[in-house]
Amino acid sequence: QANTVRGTVIGEVGSNGQRAGRAAVSRGWDNMSIDASYAKSHADNWRDNSESNQENFSTTVQWFASDWRFGLRANLSRADFGLPGSLSQAQYDANARQTSKPLDHGSYDNDSITAFLERRFGAFDVAAELSHREKISRSTYVSSASTAQANIRTTQFSPRLRHVLDSGLWKNEAIAGVDLAEWSSATNASYGNSDASQHSKALYLRDEIEFDRNARVAAGVRREQFTQQSDSGAYGRTSAVNAWDLQASYAPLPLLRGFVKTGQSYRLATADENGFTALPSGAVLKPQVSHDLELGATLGHTARQVTLRWFRHRVRDELYYDPTANAGFGANSNLAPTRHQGVELEGRVQLTETLGWSATYQHINARFEEGDNSGKQLALVPANTLSTRLNWKSGQQSADVGARWVDRQRMGNDFANTCARMPSFTTFDARYAVRVSAWEFAVTGTNLADRKYYSQAYDCSGGAVSGIYPEDGRALKFTARYDF
Repeated sequence: QANTVRGTVIGEVGSNGQRAGRAAVSRGWDNMSIDASYAKSHADNWRDNSESNQENFSTTVQWFASDWRFGLRANLSRADFGLPGSLSQAQYDANARQTSKPLDHGSYDNDSITAFLERRFGAFDVAAELSHREKISRSTYVSSASTAQANIRTTQFSPRLRHVLDSGLWKNEAIAGVDLAEWSSATNASYGNSDASQHSKALYLRDEIEFDRNARVAAGVRREQFTQQSDSGAYGRTSAVNAWDLQASYAPLPLLRGFVKTGQSYRLATADENGFTALPSGAVLKPQVSHDLELGATLGHTARQVTLRWFRHRVRDELYYDPTANAGFGANSNLAPTRHQGVELEGRVQLTETLGWSATYQHINARFEEGDNSGKQLALVPANTLSTRLNWKSGQQSADVGARWVDRQRMGNDFANTCARMPSFTTFDARYAVRVSAWEFAVTGTNLADRKYYSQAYDCSGGAVSGIYPEDGRALKFTARYDF
């Protein structure tokens, strides 16, 4: 808002040595505004050698009028952290908080700057963003007597054009844009140096039509050409990928809306992924391509609503760290074709003026469709998950309590489905807050029952489980917030 100053100051203390401070302030004038935020935190965390320190600063300066806006945005981040490593089943049973790698640690510096411009010409909006990011990532693995530092640079330019036509009975929004990007990565490591780069250019179009506020149709297409290469000559490839989607929704009744979505999406392998594969010399990972379909309906209104959806994702060349590849040492790989299919049910009810309830249930059948493991379940995908939450708000007080249940899942390398599955687990969390004038005081608790569990485990050989990454035990946090 013009000619105003607003801000927030937050302090936090919690279990496991957690302490943090955050501050944000914004100042507006008639045609200019500045905002800035700063945050610093430290935590010893639950496991040994998992302490972390983080510091972030961001600021945005904008100049604007009724039909244009221009601004500059900067973000600076610093972090250092311990790397506690994984545990075997015996280590986990004896003491889940212990570390298997007490001296391993890492850090990063991540800085970015963005310039953005928006200009309106009648029914047309022209916009563009130019951004540059530099990241330095460091890791020291005393456990394996190795060190590494990666220097990553990314530059992207994204202009776009938007047109809106509103006739009253129907509204049409059309968007056309271009993404031009290049990034480079230089890694200096005790086990060898590597350099990689990628250049890409993409064009996308999207159109959405809304009819009389009870029906909408949207379609979009994107084509991206890219070149991935290793400066050392380990690989080089120029290729192209396509994405598209088609969506529609219709409300035959005031309280019932059906919807359908179908399309194709993709993901390109990163330099890190292409730098550690079991492929022949000169070969690179293929882009992951997914064919997606979703059907569903929503019944009810804001106070009482339920949504049921069915979805299916047929994925070709899924990018995945395969612990069974590279003679059992693991490598980034393209999986044989897979299918993720399931249903999701969401519901929420405003029980009283002060009390609300919500819940989400999801069932997924994720399997290989082809290859040596055809018909087998995918690893690290729980078949069922359920979460539920109660929210209460009365005057200046609010509280919520939630529960989450996750079904059993396969170990990370159990493609043949021969190992026992990870145990299911249930966790509880809660938060209470009270507002006193410009102050808010809150207490938050996670894993309140102090459950001992894990959701990531990557090795099961001969029935012996290892590669376990335990989740945190009970933690409490107190927060004080002041708004001005």
